[in-house]
Amino acid sequence: MNGTLDRPLAVTAMGALSAVGGNLEQTCTSIRAGVAGLREHPFFESLSRDPEWEPGEPLLAASCPLVDPMTEGCERLLQLAVPPLVELGRAARLRRDDLRDSALLL
Repeated sequence: MNGTLDRPLAVTAMGALSAVGGNLEQTCTSIRAGVAGLREHPFFESLSRDPEWEPGEPLLAASCPLVDPMTEGCERLLQLAVPPLVELGRAARLRRDDLRDSALLL
């Protein structure tokens, strides 16, 4: 394939999970409103220039509130991926025979 599509591409549904929304609509609304979703990380701290004399400061992070910060590896990826995929599946309303001509783009 030379990088061009031989058929039209139609986006029929989208899904999202972010630090500012549990689904696509909440995420887009929060971004439009200027919400950043930064909060103090539950267990990491920023190091000071001189750790011997100055205490560390809280590290601000855009962490997803629906995902346990202690979760790691594949389990974390599943917690991040499943809600948007469920949202996508509901919004797309694909029939079984539509799946043959469908693609999931991440």
